Amino acid sequence: MATKIGFVTDVHGNAPALRTVLAELARENDLAHVYGAGDLIGIGPDTNEVLELLFGLPNFSSVAGNHEDCILALLAGEVPNSPPGMEEHHQWIANELDRRFLPQLQALPRFLAPRHGDGELFIAHYHLDTEQKLLPIDPEPTLAKLDVHYAESPAAAVLTGHHHDGHFFARPGRVYLNPGALGCGQQPVARYAVLTLDEERISVDRREVAYDWEGLLRSYRERNVPGGEFILERVFGQA
Repeated sequence: MATKIGFVTDVHGNAPALRTVLAELARENDLAHVYGAGDLIGIGPDTNEVLELLFGLPNFSSVAGNHEDCILALLAGEVPNSPPGMEEHHQWIANELDRRFLPQLQALPRFLAPRHGDGELFIAHYHLDTEQKLLPIDPEPTLAKLDVHYAESPAAAVLTGHHHDGHFFARPGRVYLNPGALGCGQQPVARYAVLTLDEERISVDRREVAYDWEGLLRSYRERNVPGGEFILERVFGQA
């Protein structure tokens, strides 16, 4: 019997985009689970609303991303490995975070390996080295390079994020999927995927849906988000 799952990554604190995607996924009445590949927060202004939406789902699991790592480091009194230009923004998110979400953020694993039927998935924010640290982003991924990295993995599907552009490669016995960032981009669309797993194959439906992009951009200025102008220019292409 086939199993259908949803997959999202890099929500990045964008509540308008997430609400739109969750409404679309709610129409999939046979959806078994929704998986996330991290960076639920960071960059976007809607930290607590996004966590409320995701952690309130009865069938949601996610790994940690590098932005969660930075926020948790700040809350632990450590120096975060924030990307250049994001230090002030990360401190604001740490200050604004509703502390009731802290245990759930701390519990996010580095990777997940769930099984559905006879197939195993591997979910991580990005490709990991032998110490479970994120590898540098490869701007030009290929099936051959990914096959080398995952040569010892039993997974039928490798699901990642982090590289906001996304990728999809497939061969007999294996798919590699990054649907692209749900909450970041220079177009007014949120990206996600629905996978159908059965005994014979894995079908991947990469989707995008329009959302209130202008409302999101406006909220940065209305809320005077620290680092907002830098984010609007670098992430959303707004000079």
